[in-house]
Amino acid sequence: LRLVGSEMCIRDRPSSTPPRFHASTPPSIPPSLRFTAIDLSPEALSLARENAEALGLAGCVRFVLGNGCSALAPGSMDIIVSNPPYIAAEEVDALPPLIRAHEPRMALDGGPDGLDILRQIVLDATQALRPGGRLFLEIGDDQGLALRRLLDCAGYTDVVIAKDFAGHDRYAEGTLR
Repeated sequence: LRLVGSEMCIRDRPSSTPPRFHASTPPSIPPSLRFTAIDLSPEALSLARENAEALGLAGCVRFVLGNGCSALAPGSMDIIVSNPPYIAAEEVDALPPLIRAHEPRMALDGGPDGLDILRQIVLDATQALRPGGRLFLEIGDDQGLALRRLLDCAGYTDVVIAKDFAGHDRYAEGTLR
């Protein structure tokens, strides 16, 4: 995948325990590649900024406090990657205590069927992506068919629902026409 001179949107919902990266292994990123990180949580965005600084990447990441891709210019993105809340609201309280203790509800709760935010992203991305742009979404293990339908109906092609190492649906991807 060649992305030189383009921007990538990395959208994630807030988490009280976002991953930290080891600063001794700097990634190999072309100097002209640009990223936009969007989050609803000022705390999560601050931690993302710290991680980027520790990796020497702060100069190629634009940090935006916001919701979805509304902060993005139409047709400005080549790739959008998102790990949104996708758990059905009634299932959030049944999650293991370790997860509930370390993740704010807004980072987990995807609405009544778990698809509310995924629906929003699929539609918002049609405006933010360039034609031929790619959308990648983490999904729940029972949401593959629903995401395939959402992506198809929104005008994406080459839709793929991929499985994790346990054999469960884990992410969806599609190309904007």
